[in-house]
Amino acid sequence: MKSFRVGVPLAAACLQVCAGGALAQSSFTNLGTSFRVNTCSGDGTVLGVTAGSQVGTWSESTGLVLLGGRAGNGWASISRDGTTLAANAINPSTNLEEMAISLGGGAWQLLGGLAASSGVTRSTTWGVNDDGSIVVGLGWLSPAAGWGRAVYWTQGTGMVDLGTTVPTRSTRANCVNADGSVIGGWQDSTTGYRQGAVWINGVQQLMVDNANVALLMVNNINSAGTVWCGDGSASGGGPYVRTPANGIERLGVLPGTNTHLASDVSDDGNIVIGASDGPFGTGWIWVRGQGIQSLADYAASRGVTIPAGTPLNVPIAMSDDGSVITGFSFGPPGFSWRLVFDDACEPDLTTGAIAGQPGYGVPNGVLNNDDFFYYLTIFSQGSAAADLTTGAIAGQPGYGVPNGIVNNDDFFYYLSLYSVGCGPG
Repeated sequence: MKSFRVGVPLAAACLQVCAGGALAQSSFTNLGTSFRVNTCSGDGTVLGVTAGSQVGTWSESTGLVLLGGRAGNGWASISRDGTTLAANAINPSTNLEEMAISLGGGAWQLLGGLAASSGVTRSTTWGVNDDGSIVVGLGWLSPAAGWGRAVYWTQGTGMVDLGTTVPTRSTRANCVNADGSVIGGWQDSTTGYRQGAVWINGVQQLMVDNANVALLMVNNINSAGTVWCGDGSASGGGPYVRTPANGIERLGVLPGTNTHLASDVSDDGNIVIGASDGPFGTGWIWVRGQGIQSLADYAASRGVTIPAGTPLNVPIAMSDDGSVITGFSFGPPGFSWRLVFDDACEPDLTTGAIAGQPGYGVPNGVLNNDDFFYYLTIFSQGSAAADLTTGAIAGQPGYGVPNGIVNNDDFFYYLSLYSVGCGPG
C-alpha cells in the first residue's frame, strides 16, 4: 500500500536540483562486409547471419561464428534466448536443402519436410521460437506452383502442415511465439495477393484492417503472441501493427515512398522497424506517440551520429525492448550495422505528461520534467509501476528491487535516478 504523497512545493524544489533534458547514450557500429544480419536475440546481443553460402552467429564476445548450413533460401533465425540457430542445411541422402537446427561445429539436426520438393529445397526455415524448440517455415506438398505450405516442427510432432484456406494456393509461416500457440505468415489468394495470416492453435485467421481491407504478410510476433507487425503500401495506409489494446493500427509511410516492409516489432508493440521501396530505399522506424520517420532521423534525435554516406537501407531485426536495432546496407559495398539506444535510462518513463495524449507512458530517450511529473502521477495513484525499490539507501539489500509496496522509498529512489540523469545533456 502507499503511505506517502508529494506536494507541489516539494516537486518544484526537486526539479530545481534534478537534471533534465539528458539523452541516453547511444551508438552506431558498422559490423563490416563479411556477413549479412537476418535476425537477433531478444536482448539484441546475438545475431543470426548469412555469410557467403553459410549461416552463422555473431556477438561482441565471439565475433562471427560460421556454422555451415546453407544460405540463400529461408532465414538464419536465432532464438529469442540466443542459444539456438535454425536455418537450412543440405540433407546428404537427398542433396536437398531442408529446415534444420545447428548443433555447433558444422553439425545439423535435419528436420525434414512434407511430401515433395521444389528445385533444391524440401523445406525452408523462416522463424524459431524463444528457446529453439519450435521452428517454422515452408514445406512443399507438391512441386507444382501454389503447393508450398506453412509448417512448424517440434521434437514431439515432427513436421506439421498448417494447410491452406485457398485450394492450390501457397502459405508460409514466418514467425512463432514462445509456446507455438500463435504462428504468423501469409496466405496466397486466387489473385496472387499475399495476405497476412495467423494460425492460433492451428486455426488460420486472415488479416484485415478496421475497414475489412486485406492486410499483407505478418513478419514478426512477440513472445506472448499478442503483438505482431506486417507490410503495407501508401495506398492502404502503410504497414501495420496489431496490439491487444488497439487492434490493427496503420503506421503511415515516409513522404514520397510507397511499399513498406515491417520487419520487426517491440514486445509491447510501441516500436516497429522496416524498410521502404526495396533494398536501396530508406530504413524507417515507427514509435508510438511520434509516428513514422526515417531511422537516420530518429538516430540523430537520440544523439547518434551516422557517418556520412552510410545509408540505413534495411533495418531487419530489433531487441524486444527496441534498444538495439540491426540491419544491412547495400552500399556498395554492402555491410551490416547495429544501432544501440542505451535503455539504461531508468527514469525515462514517458514522452509527454498529459494522460490520454500520444506518447503518455512511452519512453522517448529524453529525460526531462515530463518524466518526473509522470512518475509523480503514478506514485500518487499508488500504481504498481511506481514500485521501484525495497529501500532507498544505495548499497543496502533490496535497493532497486521492487517489493510490492509503494512508499517514500520508491519516490526518493526515483528522485535519485532522475537527479543523476542519463548520459550527456
